[in-house]
Amino acid sequence: RWLVCIPRAATSSRLSKSRIDFENHIICVNESTSSADETQRSFKTASSKDVTIQDDKILTGNGFKEVREVRILFEETFYNSTDESFRVLCLDWPLEGGTHVEDFPLPSLDTLKDCVEFLWSDSGNKRAQKAVDGVLDMVNESLRTLQGQALRHIIDTATAAFTRAMQAVLKDSNLKKPARNSKVYLEHVKMAMESYVMAKLYPALFNIVCSLYSSRDAAINKVTRNLLDLQLRDLGLRSEVYQNLPRGRDQLSKLNRFKTPMGKLGCLKKTVLLISTPADGR
Repeated sequence: RWLVCIPRAATSSRLSKSRIDFENHIICVNESTSSADETQRSFKTASSKDVTIQDDKILTGNGFKEVREVRILFEETFYNSTDESFRVLCLDWPLEGGTHVEDFPLPSLDTLKDCVEFLWSDSGNKRAQKAVDGVLDMVNESLRTLQGQALRHIIDTATAAFTRAMQAVLKDSNLKKPARNSKVYLEHVKMAMESYVMAKLYPALFNIVCSLYSSRDAAINKVTRNLLDLQLRDLGLRSEVYQNLPRGRDQLSKLNRFKTPMGKLGCLKKTVLLISTPADGR
């Protein structure tokens, strides 16, 4: 088995994509090389260099140009063409090479709440929040007049709202200074603001989009009704995941509660994880 390590895109943009760069980030999981301490395990990379996984960090060792302590942001499980699982670790920065941005520690943005706290948790940002909310209130008013308009027009309106919101928030010195000095921080602001804007505009936008695609919704509903007799064996699923389907179905039923692409994607990821993870957690 192997662990595939993938650094954040913004930190590896300058990393030359040679064979050795890829091999440095593929870890061979050989249990015979593990230490007795369950919280600290030592392994070799595909390039025969030493790494140690300790809690949520990877420590580089012999063979690397320098010793690094790299944070594991999150982990996901994928499957190859023969249905064998392998783990992928998203890293804060590369194990070797790349660019490390450490002037501005960044939180993970996994939920709308994370985005709101990142943008507005500082009391000095309240003026910027008021300005952004004012922009979005005006956009919501204009959206009420766009019922029946072409989808392209709706997209342009939402895109313009995001641009105006970014312009408003970057007038705030608490966010402007770090965003100016760090491309990674700016991308973080953009991601958080995108979710914030989508959540604020969701009710009006969703009603318009539902009207535009009502005929397609009707067609999908008809197909769904025609599939009422579909059995699990017809889906080509592995028998061991059958018992997980109720949990996955329950999670998927929450999809419409989320107002942002980030939230909906998170719901889908949890659904897949619940279905694909055995009940005993192995």
